[in-house]
Amino acid sequence: MAGRGPRTDSQPSGDDHPAHRRSDAPLSERILSGPAPHEAALRRGNEIEVVVEKLVYGGDGLARFGAHVVFVGMSAPGDRLRIRVTEVGRGFARGVIVEVLEPGPARRDPKCRHFGTCGGCQLQHVAYAAQLEAKAGFVRESLRRLGRIDWTAEI
Repeated sequence: MAGRGPRTDSQPSGDDHPAHRRSDAPLSERILSGPAPHEAALRRGNEIEVVVEKLVYGGDGLARFGAHVVFVGMSAPGDRLRIRVTEVGRGFARGVIVEVLEPGPARRDPKCRHFGTCGGCQLQHVAYAAQLEAKAGFVRESLRRLGRIDWTAEI
């Protein structure tokens, strides 16, 4: 049975695993805490690094980690983040920001001191032009997914 018996050079274990060496692992596969990638799938409580690709309906950022799509609240497109995984489902995960390692070009300081606590505005931390782009993307994606309409004109 694989994994049993003495370790050979072709069987990395523990901190010897290539994904634990920052320079060898692609960003989308770096697990900063928790089990080694070859031992277990993404788990709740792991801290991982991700880069946010875009915003999705509801205001969460979409990133990828291996085969999982990861949704991160209060993130902005282009953000490089350290997040803590809070939920793992089939093919997706959710996380909360532990640290903004490098802010994306669309990130800005929210103008309202209540941002993040009252729930009135989900995108105040994103520059206005990026908000408009994201909202047009929400509509295009909904038309494509629900109505099978590939809308290319301005929204």
